[in-house]
Amino acid sequence: MGTLDGRLMVLVHTQRGTVIRIISMRKANECEIQMFKERYATG
Repeated sequence: MGTLDGRLMVLVHTQRGTVIRIISMRKANECEIQMFKERYATG
């Protein structure tokens, strides 16, 4: 998970040797956004 233009995104990838291949990338849903906030909250 991470942000792109201020929007939280979910990225699925695989690594084959030194090559990283993106399988999918999509906008995070509300449940994932809440989970991200709870897990990585600062302060």
